[in-house]
Amino acid sequence: MLSLSLCYGAGNKSTDDSNLSYKVDLRDVLPEWLTIGFSGTTGLVTEKHTGSSSSLKTAQERENNSNKWELTAGLTVPLGIIVAGGVVAYSIFWRRRRKTTEESEDIVSLTSINDIGPKRFPLRDLTLATNNFSDDQKLGEGRFGCVYKGYLSREGTIVAVKKISQGSKQGKKEYRTEVKIISSLRHRNLVQLIGWCHDETQFLLVYEFMPNASLDYHLFNKKRILKWDVRYNIATGLASAFFYLHEECDQCETSK
Repeated sequence: MLSLSLCYGAGNKSTDDSNLSYKVDLRDVLPEWLTIGFSGTTGLVTEKHTGSSSSLKTAQERENNSNKWELTAGLTVPLGIIVAGGVVAYSIFWRRRRKTTEESEDIVSLTSINDIGPKRFPLRDLTLATNNFSDDQKLGEGRFGCVYKGYLSREGTIVAVKKISQGSKQGKKEYRTEVKIISSLRHRNLVQLIGWCHDETQFLLVYEFMPNASLDYHLFNKKRILKWDVRYNIATGLASAFFYLHEECDQCETSK
């Protein structure tokens, strides 16, 4: 929009109207590209042009400003989302790591009194011992995970490694219970807990390996029937272990 005003000087003697004002919408009369300046045809009369103020915005300038705003918004919004997501992710990671550390410290305090009892194994040692938890090393599978045969080269010992299934909350609860309680049990007829591993999302228990297989294998083996005196020794051994669990140990357990 162009607003133009014209007036004569104070010394002019013209009797005609001395003021002229007119507004023009330049979008209707000007091309897309143009050069702006002052010009006039005055003949022999001297003419002076004075610009008191000017304000001009073109479509290209408005488009550039719009593009800049869109670019700024396009960069700011994703950046804000990334920063917020990073903060949330770090907060979750820190809480989980803190919880894992507290659980590990709690277990360590229960199992490492005077360096007696089970010890903590690095995950890499148990991974190597079981050939990366190979199916060829699998001894069995239960509700909360699998048991693998392993060889600890540093200790020169064959062990049974119980790996808790990832995502099993009940399995993790059982893991903590076994570490806390079984680590304090000492009886000749109970399998000894040698160690444990609590590494991020991995929960593993290391037991002494029983090379003669499980009790039910011998009791129900149709190829070889156990003699009466052997069965009697098994029964008295079990009774001794049950009595210890129910009456003699510090944390009495109810057998299943």
